[in-house]
Amino acid sequence: MKKNIITALIILLSTTAFASGGEIDRLDKKTVKTMTEEQMHERAFELEERLEEIHAINLNDLTRAEKKAVKSEVKYIQREAKALGNGGVYISVSTLLVILIVILLV
Repeated sequence: MKKNIITALIILLSTTAFASGGEIDRLDKKTVKTMTEEQMHERAFELEERLEEIHAINLNDLTRAEKKAVKSEVKYIQREAKALGNGGVYISVSTLLVILIVILLV
């Protein structure tokens, strides 16, 4: 009886360790701000690879807690990817109108 319980615990603990083994390192804001451009590209590549791994996982095989952990990891990856990005160029409506008027006058 004890042998069965010990075997069950070993199997349970080993599957939990493998399920969370692919998780990425979480960075704080100070670390992200001090990263060089090359480090940011490498980090973005790591995040993209991890998202592809997550999308390849069959979520039906996971327990409720594992699904919740995967969901929170995806949210974190999306937030960090957004922080790593430059944010693009935003032009306000008034600036756009001024540019159009200048183009039409010239």
